[in-house]
Amino acid sequence: MAEKVKFRKISGLVVTLVTLAAFLLLGGRELQRASAPTPGMIAVKAMSQQGLIVNQADWQRTVKAAYQGRDLKTIADINQVLKQANKHSFAVKSPEMIEAINYPSTTKTANFTMINVPSVYALHQQERRSYLEILQKKVAQASQEPGPIVLNFVNN
Repeated sequence: MAEKVKFRKISGLVVTLVTLAAFLLLGGRELQRASAPTPGMIAVKAMSQQGLIVNQADWQRTVKAAYQGRDLKTIADINQVLKQANKHSFAVKSPEMIEAINYPSTTKTANFTMINVPSVYALHQQERRSYLEILQKKVAQASQEPGPIVLNFVNN
């Protein structure tokens, strides 16, 4: 009877040690699964669901290596992983960092009018509305000129 109790204590201790060793070897990743999503996990999930991914197989390997984003602790880490999926994707601390407003311009050459329509990323509706109003004025002015109108979307 004493041997059974001794065996159970030893086997319980062995199971506990093996479990602790597994957690240490995994770096606590199993414990992290139950926690709230990290910014890296959110970015990886968004890219996987909505992003334009150049090479799906490479992206899956990258996601697996980053443990679905759990290991991404900084903006630089997240940015590096997102660029693996698509060189035009990146992470920033706030949307204000990427706000860019380049207003439309007009170029007259030979017998046509070219309206340059650059890309715009504005956080505030008033800025977007202003961009559209300027574009509409440029088109209206160009329609009064003789010759064709060319809309240039090269930088859009």
